[in-house]
Amino acid sequence: MKKFVLAMMVMALALSFYACAKDSGAEAASVNGKKISTADLDDEIESLPAQYKMFGQSPEMKRKILDNLVITEVLMQQAEKEGVLAKADVQAKIKEYEASIKADIETQIFNLKKQKEKASSIAKRETVIKAMLEGRDFKDITISDAEIKAAYVQYVTSMKKQDPNATVEPMEKLKEEIRLSLARQKWLDDIKAKADIKLNEAVLGAQAPAVPGTNPVEIVEQGK
Repeated sequence: MKKFVLAMMVMALALSFYACAKDSGAEAASVNGKKISTADLDDEIESLPAQYKMFGQSPEMKRKILDNLVITEVLMQQAEKEGVLAKADVQAKIKEYEASIKADIETQIFNLKKQKEKASSIAKRETVIKAMLEGRDFKDITISDAEIKAAYVQYVTSMKKQDPNATVEPMEKLKEEIRLSLARQKWLDDIKAKADIKLNEAVLGAQAPAVPGTNPVEIVEQGK
């Protein structure tokens, strides 16, 4: 009896594995008989940036991604018909680009390993800074209307520079958010001014433009 039950369990597991494998290879679309599998579609969704992955599960987004795969396959088949793939210079560029992709992936793997090694310090740093900032209204720091207006004008200019047709919310709606941001920065500047900070300019090299998002407070705010 025990052998029978064990045999049935093994069979069930085998069937389950077969079903999963079959499902992963199911046809999502085909182009001139060439199959685009559900696994291909899933791989494309998985390769989306983290902030977009959740949208990748919607039928509308899946359709767009699948359409991109179809267009890619159509173009690849057309390229083969026209003999583009057989050209020596194209083959050379493919190999060159492949090497570049692999190098980028290796760099990402290296950086992720470094982040993993520092996971404890990163988690401590970001959690502590968030805890220190959350719920603090900085009402004790004075921010004038002129400062708020200047910051708003700078914000509008930046938005319009990126997109001339951008719709910008009125200052009154953003006033408190701007005040809080300016007050927070003043508070941070005050803390820095009281600290004994020494920079080794030699390690920094030539003066370069400021890199956005290097302020720990900005990083925490962006991560919210």
